Amino acid sequence: MAKTLDEYLTCFVSKNTPQWLLKRKGIPSTLELEIEGGEYSSVGNEGLWKVVLEELQGNAYKAVWGVQFPYDSRYKEQWPKFKEITGEFKFRLYHNGSDEVLAFSDNGCGIPKENHEHIVRKGFSTFGTTGIGLTTMKEDLTELGATLSFESEVGKGTTFYIILP
Repeated sequence: MAKTLDEYLTCFVSKNTPQWLLKRKGIPSTLELEIEGGEYSSVGNEGLWKVVLEELQGNAYKAVWGVQFPYDSRYKEQWPKFKEITGEFKFRLYHNGSDEVLAFSDNGCGIPKENHEHIVRKGFSTFGTTGIGLTTMKEDLTELGATLSFESEVGKGTTFYIILP
């Protein structure tokens, strides 16, 4: 039987390998999950949801620590610097009228306003990467029947919203 979105999200957060690896390396980080009451729809394609959630998380890590995998041994020399910054991440699932909304927030560097209209454009990156992650994620969400929006403030962080009608 297919999992509902709240069940899938609970499982994703409880088995979150990146959070475990951060803790193991002594890099301070929190990952919260808040699910408001009510019934949620079936996840459908769990593989696409996994890609979407991992992309959100990886981008949040880049916004906080400057790299997508701060626990990777390639960045061992930077771990003392990473340990000075606490990453704060939160998934929140709720209803807004008949829509289901999944919000993911971080306390990273934020996205400058001049980049807002470009952020999901293929090839655009604020981190010097390929710039295909958010583009692919948006395509995956479209396939799932969802839309993507975000709010961001430089120096405060970003919240991405996935809206399922």
